[in-house]
Amino acid sequence: MKRSIAPTRLFIAFAIVFVLGIAPRAQAGENKVCSNATLRGSFGYTATGTLLPTAVPAALAGPFGEIGRQTFDGNGHTTATATINANGNIVNVTIEGTYTVNPDCTGSMTRNVSPWVLQHTMTL
Repeated sequence: MKRSIAPTRLFIAFAIVFVLGIAPRAQAGENKVCSNATLRGSFGYTATGTLLPTAVPAALAGPFGEIGRQTFDGNGHTTATATINANGNIVNVTIEGTYTVNPDCTGSMTRNVSPWVLQHTMTL
């Protein structure tokens, strides 16, 4: 005996799939309010770019690469250790700083890098 799907059933199945496909879906973080406490824990990171002579000592100006691990305490304070290659000068650094997380989950961070006396601010 040969079975077949009735056209009506096939139409209903396609209609259900179509409706479910266009129905609004909940998004991760929807209606979520962030704060400094939202950013907590340790994270590995990398950074690359170019250091300008107006921002760093002349010997460090040029190509830049960094790899490190940064920890956020949930209260607006951050620390990190990293290895930096600044224009061929490889240095292990420690970093301390502060951060602010806004209710819309954007934010900013200021980091002080030692042994160099460098400070940079970024928007997250």
